[in-house]
Amino acid sequence: MVAAALVLALRQRGVRAVGFKPVETGVVPQEAADSEVLAAATTVDLDLLRPLLRLPEALAPAVAAERAGVALDPKVLESRIHALRAAGYTLVVEGAGGLLVPLAWGYTAWTWLDAPVSRRSWWAGRASAP
Repeated sequence: MVAAALVLALRQRGVRAVGFKPVETGVVPQEAADSEVLAAATTVDLDLLRPLLRLPEALAPAVAAERAGVALDPKVLESRIHALRAAGYTLVVEGAGGLLVPLAWGYTAWTWLDAPVSRRSWWAGRASAP
């Protein structure tokens, strides 16, 4: 997992790095979730680092959320990232899908990266399988 490796490498260099996976899809109860692997690499236990949504279907987050009857609020995501940055952490954010996959309708990782709140954070995305 790229995000966990980035967190470990940054922490070994003395950076106060933490990993955050805001939305997790394809969560299978019997398997370690990406957010759990990222939490183990981070070694900092903060409620702010827990995913905002954990969804069972392995679909684009906006689709999986809609099918589950929930939605990601981009303002809550940006507020959480701002709080982590204000606490002095360097963030490694693991995406779900790719930069243009909708986290919420009308809101992608690219939208977030273009926002001032994202400055000095890392985005570790994973390409979707064809």
